[in-house]
Amino acid sequence: MDEADYGNEYAEFYLRDALRQCRGRRSGMPRGESQTCIDCGEKIPEERLKAMRKLGIDCMRCVACQQAYEGE
Repeated sequence: MDEADYGNEYAEFYLRDALRQCRGRRSGMPRGESQTCIDCGEKIPEERLKAMRKLGIDCMRCVACQQAYEGE
């Protein structure tokens, strides 16, 4: 895979994710404690959800999965 392939993969992921979030909002996707991580399926703590909302971000992953996703 070259840099263009990685860039396309990255863009495609975020476009799919944006669509998922929009569809979730329209269908009344539950927010709060019942929201689960898209990678492991565990519940995302309310504190994390609130903190991310303050930044204007819909949280999709628990801390551990987000760190693994970012390669930390």
